[in-house]
Amino acid sequence: MDSTRLTTRRFSTPFYLFALVAAVAVPLLLFGALLLMRYAVNERARIEGEAMQIARQVALVIDGELEGLVASLRGLGASSALARGDLVEFHAEAKRLVEGDDAIVVLRDLSSRQFLNTQRPFGTELPPAVPLSSAEQAAFSAGRPRVSEVYASPLSGEPRVAVALPIARGGASPYLLAITVPTSRLRDALTPAVPAGWTVGVADRNGTYVTRSARHEDFTGKSGLAEYLSKAVGRSGTFASVNFEGTQLVAGYYRSNFSDWLFGANVPQQMVEAPLWRSLTLVAVLAAGVLALAALLAYMFGRRVTAATAELVDRAVALGKGQPVAPMPASLAEFAVLGDALAAAAATVEERARERARAAEREALLGGIFDAAGLYVGVVELLGDDYRYVVANHRIAARFGRSETGVEGARASELGLRPEEIHERLELCRRCIAVGGPLTVEYGFPRGGVEQGWYLATFTSILPGRSGLPRIAFTALDISERKRSEEQRLLLINELNHRVKNTLASVQSIALQTLRGAGAATEIREALTARLVALARAHDVLTRESWEGAGLHDIVAGATSPYGGPDRFRVGGPSVWLTPSLSLSLALALHELATNAAKYGALSAERGTVAVTWEIADALRIPRLTLRWVEHGGPRVRAPTRQGFGSRLIQRSLAAEIEGAVTIDYAPEGVICVIQTTIRQGSAPLDTRWQGDYKARNAFT
Repeated sequence: MDSTRLTTRRFSTPFYLFALVAAVAVPLLLFGALLLMRYAVNERARIEGEAMQIARQVALVIDGELEGLVASLRGLGASSALARGDLVEFHAEAKRLVEGDDAIVVLRDLSSRQFLNTQRPFGTELPPAVPLSSAEQAAFSAGRPRVSEVYASPLSGEPRVAVALPIARGGASPYLLAITVPTSRLRDALTPAVPAGWTVGVADRNGTYVTRSARHEDFTGKSGLAEYLSKAVGRSGTFASVNFEGTQLVAGYYRSNFSDWLFGANVPQQMVEAPLWRSLTLVAVLAAGVLALAALLAYMFGRRVTAATAELVDRAVALGKGQPVAPMPASLAEFAVLGDALAAAAATVEERARERARAAEREALLGGIFDAAGLYVGVVELLGDDYRYVVANHRIAARFGRSETGVEGARASELGLRPEEIHERLELCRRCIAVGGPLTVEYGFPRGGVEQGWYLATFTSILPGRSGLPRIAFTALDISERKRSEEQRLLLINELNHRVKNTLASVQSIALQTLRGAGAATEIREALTARLVALARAHDVLTRESWEGAGLHDIVAGATSPYGGPDRFRVGGPSVWLTPSLSLSLALALHELATNAAKYGALSAERGTVAVTWEIADALRIPRLTLRWVEHGGPRVRAPTRQGFGSRLIQRSLAAEIEGAVTIDYAPEGVICVIQTTIRQGSAPLDTRWQGDYKARNAFT
């Protein structure tokens, strides 16, 4: 992380603010420039179209001027003097036609002979006329008028153009009546049609300048630029070229159908691009202004952000040192929120520090309590075939001969436990996870490396840590001394049980011999023997439970098993733990009821049954047991005329022993006996009594 911090390039808040404004403004400016470029392209296309339009308009003007000359020739050619061959008269008519004008009328033949020239008096010897080209010869032979190329006047040498019209004269070679005008006349005709800033040039079929709207005298009669003329292909179009001065031009041209001359309208490219450059310059100035304003605003706002950031840093440093952090009176709402958050965080940190102090105090107190109680407390994390201590108090650490920090994080295999011991602990942990609740067991564990110690432990599944592995919290109590005491007590109880059974056997033998010697009936001897056996069975149940008590289910099962058990008895009720005295009393009572039912009641019939049920009622938090004996399917019952030993035992002795109430109802359908007694302190349902739970858990271990 340090190397990253050193190599990472950092920028200030004003820089990012400026970059943000630039990121918004620059694309907009570029988009504006793009629109200007598109405008420039469209504007160029418009100007090119305008150039062709101007060239066409100028061509129409010049063609109109030339056609006017042709019309004059046609009128003059219809002269009667010319038809009579009176050239003197015809010369006078032609002279009047061009009087006051710079036009010249020439009458010649198809060769170079001139008959008259209005520029000279009639009869003056005239020089040869300009020779005709083959194209002109063909046009005149076909009777069509034709516009000449630019030529130098043989008389004056000035550049002129001529419009000639063939005039038939009988079978002789036709006259060629022509009117010539200086090129300046055409310049005067086209100049009004040329817009400001434009230059229009007219070239004949050979590419020679006829006229030009600007600097006519410098160009008329001279050849045009070959580069320019080579691009004027077709009837009309546009192109870019240069003029004689090297100026870049945008040109539009049109070739006349009447004269076959080339008309070109030109405008400097700089003039076309000037609006674009002015707009681009404006955009550039605007962009510079926007960026400068953005930089200024970024600097001004950045200073406020920097100052607020410095205050936040001071508060963060105070927070790190655990010092109080005051709310931040910043004008920027976000920084004020951060300042308030830091102040709240400081208060939270302070509160958590107090909580940690209280937790440490509680932890120390709990540790002292655990130590005083002799508890081993820890948390382990399961690792498949091993487990690791996450937390361990000093008793666990001392068991392994280490400090608390020396145990925490260590694996069981690293602490010297054998694989089979690790496997046993892992099985307990997995059983705890499967049960889904606390699991209490007893297990052996080496003490001092040799002696086997016994521990009563409770395992509880808790939430996994960051690793996601299962975790088990446990507490253990060293019960080695208690186990030895229990083993000794069990040994004494077994010895006492053995002696009591021997005593009962002696009592039974003496009683039988006495009764036999006294001539007592067999029925009395059998009843006495059965009662002693029932007492012995109850004694066996209590012995199994170390004379701590017995379960009501076991007492009922022992009393009813000699008379058919589950086949003849329907037994049902909650698990109840009885004191030893109550267990013996109920065992004898149930024996008497079963004996009576076997002799006279339901059990004497083949299909007779007995229902033995009980329930617990919590009357004002004093548990009260109600047991019912109900016979069904036996012979019809009649109340006895006298009470026997069994009835007296149940109704008198049992009621006095259990400090409760006993009722016997000799209903015709079957005997019903109800026994009610209070569950004394020390007797409780098995589900909530430690002794019974302990028995079940001990069976697991």
